Amino acid sequence: MHAIRKIIETTIRNQPRSLQKTIGPSEIGTPCDHCLAARLAGWAKNDTEIGWLAFIGTCVHAWLEHLFNTVDKEENSLGRPLTFLAEQRVTVGQIRGVDIIGSTDLYLPDQMGTNPGGGMTIDWKIVGDSTLKKVKNSDDPGPKYTAQAHLYAKGWNAAGYPTTHVCVYFMPRNQMSLDKGYWWIDEYRPQIAQTALERANNLAVNLDALETISTQVRDQWITSLDRAPDCWDCKKYDDYHTDANGQTSLAGVLNL
Repeated sequence: MHAIRKIIETTIRNQPRSLQKTIGPSEIGTPCDHCLAARLAGWAKNDTEIGWLAFIGTCVHAWLEHLFNTVDKEENSLGRPLTFLAEQRVTVGQIRGVDIIGSTDLYLPDQMGTNPGGGMTIDWKIVGDSTLKKVKNSDDPGPKYTAQAHLYAKGWNAAGYPTTHVCVYFMPRNQMSLDKGYWWIDEYRPQIAQTALERANNLAVNLDALETISTQVRDQWITSLDRAPDCWDCKKYDDYHTDANGQTSLAGVLNL
């Protein structure tokens, strides 16, 4: 049984999303300055745990991609103008002059009639009860998902596909029915995407300037940056330390 589990866990660790080196649209909007800077600096994450929940999401994404590609082919074979574009890659902008490319989970062209006058991006999020409740109560997906959605819309518009709306479908991971899910829809607001890219580029400029002094100075600056209270990634980096009382301490890293 141990050997079987090891095969499963090794496969999960080697998923393409787990091995991705270049920052993607899903990471640019993180509210954690520390982790965005660490990602831009190329810091390695120490993933000691298997990302089982993330893998569940990966599997759902793969099934939905297959589903909508199949439906699209069937509808087109009947001569119907229903078109789904699943997992299509678009360039959402640049950081350090390098194109940032990501895959949109689903794109609805305007000819479907769902959104006359412009297309819509849809992003699947398979989430637990607490996240679902928070989003429902606030009608706010949070800065990370909001930026991601608008970045994809920016990419589609730049590619010549007029896109006027963005959507995030929060699907319940722990419930028995999709009735518990939540659709968040917003008009495309270019400034959200632009602000996210400007923030990342400003951090990159500072990182590159500090690196000319030394990587140690750069890394100390990253450690000093603000951290989001509920950030999942902070503890995956080497500058995260916990004392006997369970409190985070950065003093050792900064030599204070």
